[in-house]
Amino acid sequence: MSNFGPMIFGIIATSFVLSVIILCIAIFQDTKTVGRAKAISTAFIYMFSVMSLLAATGGFVFLSFIGLRATVFQDAFYTNSSTVATNPPQLYYAFSGTKPEEPLQDACNASATKCNLTDSNRKDIDTWVAQFTDWQKNGGTATQTRRDLVSALTVLVIAVPLAVIFLWLLKRHEKRDGNHTNIEPVYYYGLSFIGLVSLAIALGVFVNVGFKSWLIPDATHNKFLGDTPVTVQTDVDKLVTCADVCDLTPATVQAAKDWRTETNRILQKQQTVNQFADDYATTLPLLAFSALIFGYHLFISRRLTKRGHTA
Repeated sequence: MSNFGPMIFGIIATSFVLSVIILCIAIFQDTKTVGRAKAISTAFIYMFSVMSLLAATGGFVFLSFIGLRATVFQDAFYTNSSTVATNPPQLYYAFSGTKPEEPLQDACNASATKCNLTDSNRKDIDTWVAQFTDWQKNGGTATQTRRDLVSALTVLVIAVPLAVIFLWLLKRHEKRDGNHTNIEPVYYYGLSFIGLVSLAIALGVFVNVGFKSWLIPDATHNKFLGDTPVTVQTDVDKLVTCADVCDLTPATVQAAKDWRTETNRILQKQQTVNQFADDYATTLPLLAFSALIFGYHLFISRRLTKRGHTA
């Protein structure tokens, strides 16, 4: 999912550039033939058609990515640290002065007879138990999928109706106006160019990942994540060893044991996960929709050329 940051920036940048070109053509060329008011209104339709179409395409690409990640490339959940399929929450104690307290730093060895936990520490433990319980309920991959679906559907609910409306206005304008404006070929050639560039980028990433998987098999698995030690004792683990001395509740001890189980499971998963799964889940939808935009608008552009309209 980390690939969608540059994609969103690219959609905004290309929409802005193409919109500026359309507006300049309307002001400096079409004004002379159809008048300023009609030229500006025509440019408005084409500009918003570009923006809504690219936004809708981005929404469909993201929606397809979510579907592929949930069904085919499930390893993608573990290749991006921004997803909730990462390690469960850690236990943090309140600060004492400028440093965090470490009340259980001696791990309550067998000879320990005194518990160093303060009331504040116990509140921190209770807070952690609540956070971990919430993570167990809402921190799975299904929850991440639902959250991403909300984002994708929000974009689509807004962008698709706008794209349909402005496409209808655009087609009505083209049918009604016998003298096609200079904006029309720029619009179609511009979108076909954007589709071609997106197609080339997605194809390049796809081929690059394919060659890496084939020629550098070790690069398929994320060795950096695999280097994380699984047996290092944390403050959460110390809750188990200190349970008797500090009179911790069975629920707290069980939460600590479950936390270790979940942490080990995810760390082991990260050692064998295909780190290219996120790339595959992103580039395949981008390839499909880029090819669609490129092919359709190139077809219309060639029709315009045959009619004598050149960009």
